Amino acid sequence: MQKRYLKYAAGVSAAVSAALILVNCSGGSVDDQHTPDAISQAQSTLAVTGISSTVVFLFDLGVVDPATHMYYVTDRTNKAITGINLTNNTGFQFKPAGVAFAGCNSTSFNPVTNPLTVTPMPGCTNIVTPAGTQVVNNDASGPDGLDVVGPNLYAGDVNALWILDKGTGALVKKIAIPSNPMGLRADEGCFDKFNNLYAIATPGDNNPFMTIIDTVTQLIVAKVVMDQPVGTPSGG
Repeated sequence: MQKRYLKYAAGVSAAVSAALILVNCSGGSVDDQHTPDAISQAQSTLAVTGISSTVVFLFDLGVVDPATHMYYVTDRTNKAITGINLTNNTGFQFKPAGVAFAGCNSTSFNPVTNPLTVTPMPGCTNIVTPAGTQVVNNDASGPDGLDVVGPNLYAGDVNALWILDKGTGALVKKIAIPSNPMGLRADEGCFDKFNNLYAIATPGDNNPFMTIIDTVTQLIVAKVVMDQPVGTPSGG
């Protein structure tokens, strides 16, 4: 499937369009080798900076890079990407200059006015009162989804996609992804390595949508809006 398909999606529903555009989207960041007979067992315990038995912590998504044997996790508590070198079981954190992950953000819980947009869940250290009427708003927190895309990490966050160097954690680019209302996360992503396209969803928007990014130019090339059964054609 070529990228030009994005220009001719006018007659196809948004959901089907996204599926066809990213027909080869398999993440590109997971190892497809499976060993069904393997027995899992704990090998060691690793300390994570900023995390202890006295801290309520929250990780979101993790991804393994089979090429480098690195494991990366989006760490909302530390507003960082926390990683483990699986070769020697050493840990590290990426908190590069110029990157300000959202962390955990709370909201007043009102089951009458916002029963669907607020997800009660364990709090983080930057939430003073995570209990009672204050709950963590998952849609307003980050970092979120995480994928290995070539030499980089793509990390979803509130109104943004951060592109970081997977080796050093240095900021490569920030791509703004506005939402309605503002302050919502770009969540899970998917990499189509055959067409060099990356799609990331903003599920909490009034009209949930997917942003399609060219991973070569690192520019947004289309937006697929889930606003009706027929769907709005992509703009790319």
